[in-house]
Amino acid sequence: MPHASGAWARRPFLGPMITSLISMKGGTAKTTTAVNLAAYLALGGLNVLLVDLDPQNFATLCLGLDVQTLIPLQNPRF
Repeated sequence: MPHASGAWARRPFLGPMITSLISMKGGTAKTTTAVNLAAYLALGGLNVLLVDLDPQNFATLCLGLDVQTLIPLQNPRF
């Protein structure tokens, strides 16, 4: 695994990027991959937004947030 100061970190900024991990099958490590990818990119100095739409809130729990204290969106518009 390259270090955050590796060659990939010196590439020119090409603009925002949206990445999705999608599979209808359960147990395929989608959330684990998303959390680890987000952490890796953030450690590399990039701004990362990880959206957890899973009803089990596992990505939120992996980030150390207490689900019970979060304020839910009122009338979310997706």
